[in-house]
Amino acid sequence: MIFFDKKFETKRLVKAGNKSSWTVFTNGFGHFKPMSEEASALNEIQLGKGFELSVPIKIDITATDKVIVDGVQYDVGGVKNLEFQGITYKKVSLTLGLD
Repeated sequence: MIFFDKKFETKRLVKAGNKSSWTVFTNGFGHFKPMSEEASALNEIQLGKGFELSVPIKIDITATDKVIVDGVQYDVGGVKNLEFQGITYKKVSLTLGLD
C-alpha cells in the first residue's frame, strides 16, 4: 500500500509577456523517499542527491517543474505512471535543486 504522507508543492515556469517566473502550480500529499543506490546509478545521479516522490495520478507534474518538500527545492528529472496493487500513481524522480 502506498501512503501519501508528505506535503509538497510544485512550481512551474510561467511566461507572461516578455517575463518568465517560477509560480506555485499545485500542491498535495505524496510519498517521499531517498532514491536507492541502484536507482541513483541507473539515473546517473550522485548517491544521496536523488529522491523519489510518489503522487496520486491526478497530480499535474512534468519534467520541467520544481518540487518543494519540507522547504527544500528539487528539480524533476522524470515522471512515470505506475500501478501497484490496483492503485495507479505517478513516480517522480527528483534531484536537489541549485536555486
